[in-house]
Amino acid sequence: MGEPAPAHRYPLLLGVGLVGILATLAGLFVGTWLVLAGAIVAVAGFAAFLLAPSPIDPRGWQPPPAPAMVGVLAPNRTLADAEILAAGQVSGPEDLVLTPDGRTLFASSFGDGRIVRIDVTGKTPRVVDHAKTGGSPVDMALRSDGSLVVCDWSKGLLLVSPAGQVSTLLPLGTPIDGRPFVRPDGVSEAADGTLYLSEGSDRPGVWNGVFEALEANNYGRVVAFDPATGVAWTVVDGLSFANGNAIEPGGRFLVVADQYRYRIARLWLTGPDAGRIDTFAENLPGLPHNMRYDADGVLWVGLYQGRDATLDRISPRPGLKRIIAKLPATAVAGPERIAEGKPGRGAVIALDQAGRPVRYFAGPPSRVDTVSAVVRHGNSLYVSTLTGDAILRLRLPA
Repeated sequence: MGEPAPAHRYPLLLGVGLVGILATLAGLFVGTWLVLAGAIVAVAGFAAFLLAPSPIDPRGWQPPPAPAMVGVLAPNRTLADAEILAAGQVSGPEDLVLTPDGRTLFASSFGDGRIVRIDVTGKTPRVVDHAKTGGSPVDMALRSDGSLVVCDWSKGLLLVSPAGQVSTLLPLGTPIDGRPFVRPDGVSEAADGTLYLSEGSDRPGVWNGVFEALEANNYGRVVAFDPATGVAWTVVDGLSFANGNAIEPGGRFLVVADQYRYRIARLWLTGPDAGRIDTFAENLPGLPHNMRYDADGVLWVGLYQGRDATLDRISPRPGLKRIIAKLPATAVAGPERIAEGKPGRGAVIALDQAGRPVRYFAGPPSRVDTVSAVVRHGNSLYVSTLTGDAILRLRLPA
């Protein structure tokens, strides 16, 4: 891949081509000289657009046919009926953590750098600021002493004390096995104190979700970090955006979202299979994001959004994806989806201990457009979003 052109030049080159076409059409009525000039400009503009180096280096891969949305996966609007909490009091609550008693919910407010604490016991949950990271907090893990370990896209791996004091455990940019630690996006703590960190991607340049989806490259990994020694090392590599992770309640293995492959990978931590990497669940009906185990050993996963048939069709064609990445962002991703009254794109899926779907809830309200995190306590299910300003609470049947 050559050095990509500045983003503003791609639409400029397309514009030149379109001007040429218009001039050619006008020339049909004015004179042949304008037809020729317009054709030359059109060819030059479109040729320059096609030949300009792409901003991405995509990998071709063949997604499996999307699962049939029947049975457990049947379409529904269950989340549309959920109770809305903290409306307007959070900005992109990317992750959720519940205290063991289920009384206090912590949310990472990505858009404004806060960790908020919500008392969910009353009729009207009370939201207060717990800490300010000064960055962009995403995934969190609650430790037994009441402190929070927080992944922050602008800061690295942070520690938030029970009193809300923030310190740094692993700074952004720290070299780990020859690569800088740049995009922490998931954290779980093992029984021995080791922290397992998903690093979504170390793709060079400014973060661009559309580019990541088109590239489907193997930039993601899982890093193990020992807070006592400050030593970190890679334990899983080659993931297509490693998102949230979770440790099985018995501590036998770690599961991690391999987001743009629609799968959840598994790293065995103990026993004769320790160190082996395999698949826990695959061909999911959407993009897996954050995940949490409940007390019954069921894994609850936020599906950021459902499968996109167009993306699946172009996934095996890296050449086409190089061209698409040059188009204006709205032409690729579409206009902003958050609009009052418009159903959200995300969903929640629950997987049993064999990785099979046992629950599926879809149709969130517009202000919880995509689903980034889900956590269950008893018959209460809490759902959050990176692209909205509220949290949902769904009451599960007994």
